[in-house]
Amino acid sequence: EIKRFYKNVTITKSNGGFEVNLDRHKLRTPLGNVLLIPSEPIALGVAEEWRSQDKTINKFNMHLTSLANMCADRNGLKDRDCIIRKMLEYLSTDTVCFRADSPKELVDLQNEKWNGLVDSLERRFQVEIPVTSGLSVPKIPENTTHTFTQYLKSFSDWSLVGYEQAVDCLKSFVIATHAVNRELSIVQAVSLSHLEIQFQTSLWGTVEWKHTMDETETKARLAAAVLFVHFNSSSSEKIDKNSFKKFINV
Repeated sequence: EIKRFYKNVTITKSNGGFEVNLDRHKLRTPLGNVLLIPSEPIALGVAEEWRSQDKTINKFNMHLTSLANMCADRNGLKDRDCIIRKMLEYLSTDTVCFRADSPKELVDLQNEKWNGLVDSLERRFQVEIPVTSGLSVPKIPENTTHTFTQYLKSFSDWSLVGYEQAVDCLKSFVIATHAVNRELSIVQAVSLSHLEIQFQTSLWGTVEWKHTMDETETKARLAAAVLFVHFNSSSSEKIDKNSFKKFINV
């Protein structure tokens, strides 16, 4: 447990980026590097996370800070190809592509909610995204993998790290792609990724507090990831403090 040791949080321009200051101390990464953030909106978000801490610092709810630390300590992604490959591995077991074969009510619900997500990506990227049911694992066509690989290579290092977290949060490359392109809200994306869980709990119930905590954590991590992708791709855009609070405290 770390007690809050600072009063004021500010950001300053430095070396082509932005630093976060805790009183007179520069915020540093776990490896001891000064945290230099290329995007002003992300720097504002990191500052807001530190500003909103209470008497003790809870690093587990500082999702933008965690992503920024990861990028800064990697000092440029030398493993971009590996990250992209792991992201695309989700396609063969993607939440929306790996369907139930029973009961009929769940099958119908998945078709209703998920078919449009798959169809729209297939049309946009001119690819095939196989959907399967039961225990069979779909084989992803080489053209699909190649097309999405080239698409992901277009993202900056910092944006790619955010995208990777979005995919991991949702266990779905398909839903994550809609989310980072802001075609789904955070709430919609998480709800779609939890469709089967929601169906089962509607029948059998759930441990309410645990379900709520898990869902809230997923929303917070996804919100940070989407912000990270967007504002590291559009560094000229601005966002005010109240907007960040809405995202951080989803």
